[in-house]
Amino acid sequence: MAPTKKFAIGSEPVQSKQIVIGILIFALVMILSYSFFYGVLFFSEGISVIIALILGGIAEFFYRRKSRRN
Repeated sequence: MAPTKKFAIGSEPVQSKQIVIGILIFALVMILSYSFFYGVLFFSEGISVIIALILGGIAEFFYRRKSRRN
């Protein structure tokens, strides 16, 4: 069988465009939130990284949830 241009995550096929957009949203939110917490609020580096990872994951989760509904 020839490979398709869709990847299966869970039970629903996800287009590669959605994957790339999700990664970009995750990275952008993570970088901005890390910069905010570390540079502006002067949190420690470790705490800033943890918060940035959590916020990036939440942002990507909501993006994928919204993209499935459409």
